[in-house]
Amino acid sequence: MLKIENHLGVVDISRSFIKKTAGTAALSVFGVAGISTSIKDFILGNSFGDHGIKLFGAGGEYSIKLRLNLAYGVNIAATAQAVADKVRYAVYSATSVRISRITICVDKILI
Repeated sequence: MLKIENHLGVVDISRSFIKKTAGTAALSVFGVAGISTSIKDFILGNSFGDHGIKLFGAGGEYSIKLRLNLAYGVNIAATAQAVADKVRYAVYSATSVRISRITICVDKILI
């Protein structure tokens, strides 16, 4: 649970919300075919937003690791940069939490 305190009070933001926001933003980028899931996540029944996305850090320094499937024929570097920019913007605009590092792992290229 993240706590943001300002002159109006305290806002509690769950880590799951940040992960789901990042996942939705990543999926909206052209060329992203999906978020990778492991067999462990599939067996345990983790819901969307919880698989393939990890949130690290505390106290203001946060980083996100995304495991993505990309469509065949897209420029991997350009797509990864677009995903990083979109995720950083979406998380900040929704929560005012700054993401210092985004790691993108491409697991599959889907045809």
